Amino acid sequence: MRLTEAMLLDALEAVAESRLVDDLIMVSPDSTLLSLADENGVKGILEQEGEGTGSALERGLSLADPRTTVAMLMPCLLPLLKCEDLAFLLGRSLNGPRVVLVPSMTTQGTSLLISNPPDIALTVLQEARSMPPYEAALTKSVPVESYRTEAGFDVRESSDLLHVLRSPRPSRAKDLLMTMRIEELSSRERR
Repeated sequence: MRLTEAMLLDALEAVAESRLVDDLIMVSPDSTLLSLADENGVKGILEQEGEGTGSALERGLSLADPRTTVAMLMPCLLPLLKCEDLAFLLGRSLNGPRVVLVPSMTTQGTSLLISNPPDIALTVLQEARSMPPYEAALTKSVPVESYRTEAGFDVRESSDLLHVLRSPRPSRAKDLLMTMRIEELSSRERR
């Protein structure tokens, strides 16, 4: 839980520093994380366990300003995300209708999905159940750009934590992992 909170705060900090996001909405089944988001001035929506990514985006868009032109879907488990990554990716999406994808570094999934207009993201996610998001976007005749970047690295397995520790990018998540590792080593030495 401490690691999840650290990664959430890293993600919120990157968004705040980018100064490009007007409205941030967190959708989660975890009330503790929603409280943490609320403490940081982020609107939260409690989702049901087992709801998919598409329904989370749909719920988020229902609270967004109706004048919203670009939507970004982003998990909170991105410990290497920085404001300059967001500035670059969001800047790419402003050039007319398009989808910008950041694929996960370790799976077939997508870590970040940015779409202009916002409803294209929902369409892509619905189509992506039967094909990769990149191909799904192409079926809608929407220009698609894909960027594989360390910013898209998300933590899904314990082995992913080594990648975070080895990265030169500073983050709360990395600091916490270092502290936990030192605590573990100290504990072993005491035994």
